[in-house]
Amino acid sequence: SAVWHLWDTAFENFFVGKWNIKMIKTYINYEQLKNRTGDDKELIYDFLEVLKSELENYEQNFETAFLNNDKEALLSAIHKFKGAIGIFGFSNIYDKLVFIENELKKNISINCFYNEKNHIFISVKKHIDELEKNIT
Repeated sequence: SAVWHLWDTAFENFFVGKWNIKMIKTYINYEQLKNRTGDDKELIYDFLEVLKSELENYEQNFETAFLNNDKEALLSAIHKFKGAIGIFGFSNIYDKLVFIENELKKNISINCFYNEKNHIFISVKKHIDELEKNIT
């Protein structure tokens, strides 16, 4: 109904505002990275290359889930992406993804998080740049 649509729109606008973040602070947990890779610089570099080559696919999976309003697809994309970035110690991004995942499981509309997608992927690229500077 029209009333439901207005309420739903108002609800989403409230939560989009509530959860809108400026940018995710660039922070790499190097201790975590070292523990997960044995401090093997070549391994870290190889993993980074794989992540960089797959980043567009991950972002497309998020975009497709949003376009199709498919919460299950978005949850799946988040889960896979958390696995892909987890090894690198990108703690702030990982925590943001966990937060979104938990909110989606509470039946919050996926539209509330559309703007987060861009912030997340921009932040991942900044984290990758930062990590590359520090492992070479």
